[in-house]
Amino acid sequence: MPESHREILENETEMVIWEITETETELQNGLSLSFEALKRLSKRRSSIHRKGYLAIRQLLKSLGIPPEIHQYDDIGAPYLTDGRFISIRQSGLHFRIPIIDRIAGRISLRILQLDVIVETKTKDDVFVKLKVSVQYKVVREKVYDAFYKLDYPQDQITSYVFDVVRAVVPKMKLDDVFEKKDDIANAVKGELN
Repeated sequence: MPESHREILENETEMVIWEITETETELQNGLSLSFEALKRLSKRRSSIHRKGYLAIRQLLKSLGIPPEIHQYDDIGAPYLTDGRFISIRQSGLHFRIPIIDRIAGRISLRILQLDVIVETKTKDDVFVKLKVSVQYKVVREKVYDAFYKLDYPQDQITSYVFDVVRAVVPKMKLDDVFEKKDDIANAVKGELN
């Protein structure tokens, strides 16, 4: 594929424009397409769209991006599972395809702990402060969702813990709160899962 333009826009952002002049057969040479990729390719009805899809795969290969990290979300937008950002745009009649690639941010896959202090009233009208420690981590397969779809996950977890503790503890007497701490923990775990 003849590269018509390459430009470094920022430190970690590269824009590459290609002009597609090859046949579908030429574009498929050297590509190892997975079952999902072949399924996606077969859904494209016109030759122009199939050539565009294959050209994108060739371009990603030329940039050293392995095919297993190139995925599509529910609405068909491409993303990379290694945390880098990719944007594919088609323009003009010759399908010039700029690809912008940079790391949008980092997310930890370690187990993290969030301590939540909840003040609530027991059945026998005693106010208690409970410290609930929640250990959580981002599931490797859901990194994209955790980074792009969640804002302030600690606040969301805190809200769930408040709701559960304030629903469970007022049904117990003070002595039962300490005896049935496993019930409270299971209720919190059940709500967060």
